[in-house]
Amino acid sequence: MAPTKVTLSDGRTRWKDRVWIVDQHGKRKRVKLTADTKRELEELIDRLRDQTRKHKLGVRDDEIVAPKLISYDDLCEMMLDRYVHRQRSKESLERALRSSRAQFGSRLVREITLEDVELWFGTLTKPDGRPLTPTTRYNYLTAMRQVLNYGRPRGYLTDNPTYGISLPHGYSGTDAADPFESWKEVAKVADALGALYPRGRALVIFVCATGLRYEEWSAIEWGDFDLSVPQVHIMRTNTEGVIEPRGKTSGSLAPVLMQDLAVEAIRSLAPLGNTGLVFPDPDGQPWLDHRFRKLWYDAMTISGVRYRPPKHMRHTYATLALAAGLPLEFISKQLRHSELETTRKHYARWLRSADLHWLNVANTHAAADLGGPNRPSAAKKRITQADSP
Repeated sequence: MAPTKVTLSDGRTRWKDRVWIVDQHGKRKRVKLTADTKRELEELIDRLRDQTRKHKLGVRDDEIVAPKLISYDDLCEMMLDRYVHRQRSKESLERALRSSRAQFGSRLVREITLEDVELWFGTLTKPDGRPLTPTTRYNYLTAMRQVLNYGRPRGYLTDNPTYGISLPHGYSGTDAADPFESWKEVAKVADALGALYPRGRALVIFVCATGLRYEEWSAIEWGDFDLSVPQVHIMRTNTEGVIEPRGKTSGSLAPVLMQDLAVEAIRSLAPLGNTGLVFPDPDGQPWLDHRFRKLWYDAMTISGVRYRPPKHMRHTYATLALAAGLPLEFISKQLRHSELETTRKHYARWLRSADLHWLNVANTHAAADLGGPNRPSAAKKRITQADSP
């Protein structure tokens, strides 16, 4: 029997159908189904058929009922109340859910369609109308997907509509690196930020020369430096304006060596006798993420350099270090990645120029050992043609 639309005496319409099922005792029977819309009826039929397949395999289940009703806001709260991971992860999830909750909060989760999600996802912007990065849009989508996946086994919906959405253009499945292409670009951004924030120039050069995360450089205090080595000790992190004595990962709280550019940037701030935060906000307090991003956006606009989010200062350190021929193992240790493969995955496209650098070193050594002319090898010539930031 095909779904049938009927009109009730009060003028409302309903959809009806009859399907064969197998109950949890293995008994075959025909049941009548009724729903307000055709989509709801089809979802209910799919659910019953799925239960029938389980019962044929001998899986016992509760009595088959229509999906339970719950709003998207309530489902979000239910999942967050039972969240068992780190508090910081929970806070990140809450932030990523704000947009979808504003859009779908009062809607029943089983009424949210793929078309609804497509419309919301396609018009995502910041409150001031500026575009979101592909990674941020992806995080918003996966946060919503996580909530709806939480509701499926609990009977609140049958299909997750977020799986019909394609990844945003420019997102590769990882936090794709998009570094500044040279120290000249870094200098332009540094000058622009310095015009808006007194310590801005030193900040950009310091971060691009050390690879520190936003949570780390915004929590550094003057006492964390040992310029005689030179190195900076990562002792704490900044989480939404709150300084905490812990790192992003277990290996994050470790010293980071500083190249000359980083040392010069710190010395330009006259560190002798200073106390407190090295890079506080204009009010002397720890930075709030949204406040620094606004300042950063203005500085990037002034600089004339193609926009990248501030976290790509860290990527810039890695790619410029690779271009200079530093070994991947050293860079990975500086970035405090837990595994070398993590570094390789993020910066694979920049490895070719580094490999050619070491090939040239080997060729030069061999030529010198054999007493041949000290002329540039073919590998050295190829370096200029290799992919480089």
